[in-house]
Amino acid sequence: MALDDKVPALKSFSSVALSGVTARKDGKIYGVPFATQTLVIFYNKKVYAKLNLKEPESWDEFLANLKAIKAAGITPLANGGKEGWALEVLHGVVCPNFYGASSYYNALVKGETNFTDERYQKSLEKLLELRPYMPENFMSVSYADMQMSFINEIAAHFIGGIWEAGYFKSQNPALELDIFPGPAAKKGDPRYVSSYADGSYGVYSGSKNIDAAVKFINFTATKEFGQFFTDNLLQLSPVPGVVPKGEILQKVLKLNQNSTPYVTLVGFRWEEPTGSALLQSALQGMMADQISSKDVVNEVQKGVAIWYKPFQK
Repeated sequence: MALDDKVPALKSFSSVALSGVTARKDGKIYGVPFATQTLVIFYNKKVYAKLNLKEPESWDEFLANLKAIKAAGITPLANGGKEGWALEVLHGVVCPNFYGASSYYNALVKGETNFTDERYQKSLEKLLELRPYMPENFMSVSYADMQMSFINEIAAHFIGGIWEAGYFKSQNPALELDIFPGPAAKKGDPRYVSSYADGSYGVYSGSKNIDAAVKFINFTATKEFGQFFTDNLLQLSPVPGVVPKGEILQKVLKLNQNSTPYVTLVGFRWEEPTGSALLQSALQGMMADQISSKDVVNEVQKGVAIWYKPFQK
């Protein structure tokens, strides 16, 4: 059910938050956004302190940290490739700082360039440089395996989304963690983080309890609800006026000053085959040495061009 005239508080939400709940077909709003997400790198502070490591700013510094951690007999990265979506997230953390972040994204959605752009292709090859630091047989490592490896302090890093923070701490309160953005190509360059509007709360138009549903959905748009959501789940609420209290979320707010759209999710998940489905499958092939980075970009471009009109010119 369209909520434009049902939830007055939506008028105060940011345009970015509302972009994820506004239908492209009729321009109406169909949900109350419940979170915004940012993709980051989690790290174990105990490991960094033990090995006298610092948060890396550049890609070379990051690889040097991974090498030192591996030499110490600790698994550097928890990440695996059994599930393609986890590789898409890995791509969302690492690659923007190599393909040009928002400048590339903006040109891409306008059709001024495409997925075969050399900058984009070369950015994917950075993921290959991480393979020596992933768990043994990483292509069989599932998302749950990744989580447990970091929570139980087996792996020193987890590359993923900020939504993990609350779960990590709930499963291991003694875990000392922090975050940093994907490293820049060169020290001193801006470090971008991929971000996007997450899911939303909606009302089924055929509900027998419309009045009660609308009453509840209005509550999810209040500052009271947003603050409760943020405080208890350690996620950023898009409700205006909500102030995150934890150090991690405060850090995320600062990182978001250099945010860039999470490419395939934000710009190319509107029709089939989605950019996400294409990229996930192709990245699994690349990480398993079955196809090249060039094959990846060609597959994504060919699939999206079926329905994305700017690519059909």
